Amino acid sequence: MHRRDVVQNIGVLAACSTLSPASGWGSPQKVLPVRYASRRELLANIAQLRHQLADGAEVGVPGLSWFKVPQAHALHDASPIPDMPGFLPSGDWSARHFGARLNGIDDDTVAIQAAIDAAHEVGGGAVTVDGGIARVSATRTDEAYLTGDMRSTHRTKGRVCLVLRDRVSISFRNGGGLMSDDPSLTVILVLDAETGSGVTGQPAQWGKVSGGWIEKGTGHGIALAISSADKRLGTVEFGWLEISHVGSYCIATQFGLVENLRLHDLYLHDCGADGLDNKNRGLVGSRQPQTFISNFLVERHGQRSGITESAGVDCRGGVVMTNVVVRDFAKPGQGNVGIRLSSSVVSEEDDEYRPPSSFSNISNITIDSGDPSVEGSMGLVLLSSRGTNASNVSVRNCRRAFSFGDAASGTGDTSEGASLTGFSAEGCWDEGVFLKSSRVTLTNGTILGAKDSFSAKRENLAAANGRLELQRPHRADGLKVYRNGSLLSSPEHYLAEGEGDAEAVKSVTFHEPLTQDDRVEVVTETLGAYHVLGEECHLSGCNAYDARKPISGSAPPLVSGGSLSGPMPWRAVLSFAEKEAEDRDIASRGLFFLEGSHVRVVCDIPLSPRADMAGLYLHGLPYPGRSDRVSDMTAIRTLGGAQIVWPGGLIPLSATLAPGEDRVSFAPETTSPSRPPDILGGRDGDVLLSVDLVYPIRGAVWK
Repeated sequence: MHRRDVVQNIGVLAACSTLSPASGWGSPQKVLPVRYASRRELLANIAQLRHQLADGAEVGVPGLSWFKVPQAHALHDASPIPDMPGFLPSGDWSARHFGARLNGIDDDTVAIQAAIDAAHEVGGGAVTVDGGIARVSATRTDEAYLTGDMRSTHRTKGRVCLVLRDRVSISFRNGGGLMSDDPSLTVILVLDAETGSGVTGQPAQWGKVSGGWIEKGTGHGIALAISSADKRLGTVEFGWLEISHVGSYCIATQFGLVENLRLHDLYLHDCGADGLDNKNRGLVGSRQPQTFISNFLVERHGQRSGITESAGVDCRGGVVMTNVVVRDFAKPGQGNVGIRLSSSVVSEEDDEYRPPSSFSNISNITIDSGDPSVEGSMGLVLLSSRGTNASNVSVRNCRRAFSFGDAASGTGDTSEGASLTGFSAEGCWDEGVFLKSSRVTLTNGTILGAKDSFSAKRENLAAANGRLELQRPHRADGLKVYRNGSLLSSPEHYLAEGEGDAEAVKSVTFHEPLTQDDRVEVVTETLGAYHVLGEECHLSGCNAYDARKPISGSAPPLVSGGSLSGPMPWRAVLSFAEKEAEDRDIASRGLFFLEGSHVRVVCDIPLSPRADMAGLYLHGLPYPGRSDRVSDMTAIRTLGGAQIVWPGGLIPLSATLAPGEDRVSFAPETTSPSRPPDILGGRDGDVLLSVDLVYPIRGAVWK
């Protein structure tokens, strides 16, 4: 090719782009929309030029010294390509230079799709949506892609806004984003990304994808798709994005096999179904996860009426997950879940089962439904997730905190071999841990406020008789076993077996078969109370407390000197001498802590300003003390308009605790009997009994 031909081709490009050396890029209104016929002509010229121009070389043509060959985008391995309309010196393709207005009013669908297609046809690149929101509508393309069951097809027309191609990514910059006003449409469909693709924002300014009105459609925010079942997708990345207000899933990575799926730094909220629905099958024969999830915040998923059991994060296949928060998803009648994992079940409809080769590891998880009164809400659910390791997981305000079981569709596989370490459940009204799998290991956990701390069903445990394996040997005289609340005796009802020393019990085997409705409580001198039925389930360092019922004269099972990772609510009864007791429900404000061999009680109880402070009693103390020595800083103080006539504005109280009793009596500390403390003015609730006392635990209480 002669030099004059090169110059001629450059002239064609310059004419089409309306560029000048003085003004730089022409205005977007004057840029020719890249239509299919003219684009092919331009690309033909580019194909010739790419072999003639060296990387970074300037063309010696007057007025065209700006024309350089940019570096290929770092995500791809394509050879360098020269400039053309919309191709920026950074190697990215600007949506604005294909005619996108990015004002949130004009429809930018055609312009952005043209930029995507242009980048795809020359080997890939990043289409930038910079500094504005693009409104998008139904795509003008009509292409086939497979549905989730891999057996039938959909068409993009009428279902999708933008089709993202192989080797092409969308990059949101400076507050850029996409907005669809049709909730039935998927905003971005990533199709056949065999080499790789992605949608990302910036660490400092996240991109936004919005899908319209939740209740009026079933579209997704971003979805993966393939055109044939033999497609294998390369690296796909979604990060630094806020995705919201879609009728179905914020992200649907459910179609196809992705070798390296990376989802990070995502804020998913206000969606009709799952925040993330991931059914990445992974590589056949691989023993490593191919899905990596980090730094997620999911809020208010599963909000479309009629959709049930939606999850903030729902993953099939092996996954590595860390730093995820799922919250505020409780909705009556929906039965929503925080996080659901099914590592061994990888397909959509036929529940293709893969033997335990893809193991999952999750850590640093916080789940809070927002309302424990809503029926059916669950925290972390493992279905057919053999060998899954979960650590540092906190669940709050769910009816069931943790569940280990088989797939709902009945593959028969369970979550045996799974482990849960460093966990807590607070305010989970029904069950702390539900076990439907054997050989589950629970270590260093705290369960507070569940009706059943640990419970299980028997139907798919292999053993005919229930067997509980203890993490380490325990003394026989420190072991108590209950069945449905009744204390059992050994060897009449169960066999306690040990290793070597007959007093060192290692396992408990029940003589009579256990039904799915049986509840068994095994209490040791260190483990506390466990409602557990599981073949060889291991428990270590776990404490369980029932704080939903008023404590009156007794407390949940606990060993003297136990420890707790945080405060626990409790209830107490406040009464005055020779008067009818007042029931003061202080569960929301009263706390007690376990501090070594002592209990610390902290609470504020409202009093009437006219209450007689003489003969004041507080009943229902947790873990009655073993002496009358009480260290306290208890006092009466005021809020609002009430006033205490006493130095310092407080009435100090002395506390007396009778040995072994569950009540403490208070009396004002007065230096002069002729001058009792007075309370002037105020309304009910303006005067508070501020209790802060410490006393020793009497000993283990097994009631």
